[in-house]
Amino acid sequence: MRKQSIVYKLLFFVFGMQLLTSCSKYLDINPETGSNLSVKQYKDFEEVLNNISFTNANYDIAEMLTDNVYIWTYWLDNIATDFSYKNAYLLNEDFWTANDVDNLYTGLYANIANANLVINDLPLAIDATEEQKAKLIAIAKIHRAYFYLQLVGFYGPAYNPSTAKTDLAIPLIKNLDPNQLPSRASVEEIYQLVESDILDAINSNTLQDEGSDLLHPGKLAAMSVLSKMYLQKGEFPKAKEYAEKVLAVKNEMLNYEEAEEFDNGFPEMLLDLKNHPEIIFAKVAEDTTYLSKISGSFLLSKQLKSLFINYDLRADNFFQEGWIYDTYKTRRSASGAILRFRNSITVAEMMLIAAECGARAGQTAEPLALINKIRQNRFYEEDYEALTGTTAQEVLSAVLEERRRELAFVAGSRLLDLKRLYIADKKTIKITRWDDDGKVMKEIESNSPILTIPLTPKVLAFNPNLRTK
Repeated sequence: MRKQSIVYKLLFFVFGMQLLTSCSKYLDINPETGSNLSVKQYKDFEEVLNNISFTNANYDIAEMLTDNVYIWTYWLDNIATDFSYKNAYLLNEDFWTANDVDNLYTGLYANIANANLVINDLPLAIDATEEQKAKLIAIAKIHRAYFYLQLVGFYGPAYNPSTAKTDLAIPLIKNLDPNQLPSRASVEEIYQLVESDILDAINSNTLQDEGSDLLHPGKLAAMSVLSKMYLQKGEFPKAKEYAEKVLAVKNEMLNYEEAEEFDNGFPEMLLDLKNHPEIIFAKVAEDTTYLSKISGSFLLSKQLKSLFINYDLRADNFFQEGWIYDTYKTRRSASGAILRFRNSITVAEMMLIAAECGARAGQTAEPLALINKIRQNRFYEEDYEALTGTTAQEVLSAVLEERRRELAFVAGSRLLDLKRLYIADKKTIKITRWDDDGKVMKEIESNSPILTIPLTPKVLAFNPNLRTK
């Protein structure tokens, strides 16, 4: 019989992660107070979901594989050859070294472990009503679905209806068995779990549209994740349906010209997002590794920089003038310079999904109205120019360009788009690395397996069942 009192240990060897110490316990430290936490009462399970790690994931390694970034060859020549960011940027097939820890992979699975704890063991709490339990489980399922959607997008091939049942992706872990050594689940199995979790949350009578706070999402956040999932699957009518359901309730935009409180940079700290009108599912990230190793911030590729023209306030807020290209802005923290990223799902992203799916269905007026509403809030009034298009294909191209501007460096969106657009449009996008003299060092296309992030040697050593060769 299962014990009602659980002290849940982080199963790094189960998930293929690095074991921190032989005696470390995953949930016996309250992230806010540092006090011991024994997970048996309702408030303890609430505390599990109060962990700020649910909102924080660093997607730098995913950005390094895209056509959004540029690194000077001068910098590259002075970086150690075993630095994973460098090798990912150079589009090397195996860019992890034997001792590397993939913080994105381990961090997302750690969050899934927390969500699994709530989903599986909260029913054992004896001091909560069924309604309380159902609400917290619904919230945990939203989190779990989002993390799995990110993982399958980065570490698996793009969803292809003809091969998804046999394409191998990542381990699918839904319980707390410390003895399991899971194999890779198929892409289809991961997407089925994401869809099931989200529909369970949406159909829950205990959730409101808006979450109670930034750490506890509501039905709108669930529907936004479902819309993103259908977009990645290429099920465009469903993606549009759920994006429009979100927008029917939440559609206020932040006007960058009028938002004086956001001068000197867009808000990227979690608490700054509390009153932000566009936030549907709050996500942030911080990074110092890139700055410390590269000795500078992200440089924008020529292609990405060329998309920001005519006094686009997104460029003013997120980027700063560099020596050759504009660079991603660094912020100041108590310990020095830091990169802070805005990874939230927003009203603007739902508009972009609805617009893309509408254009793919042959519409022109409605998709243009949606992306122009975004643009009206991203320029000074005197600088705004409406985008136009006469055919659905022209409008689709305009939407995808606007998507790239709006979601630049947001939660690895560009890597996910590069992979899915190859399946959706049956044509490849080139990812090219130039040296400082303009000579091509390497070039791949967006159907390349290099765009699927490999698992680290440590992960594969801990769990040989994850090997595919």
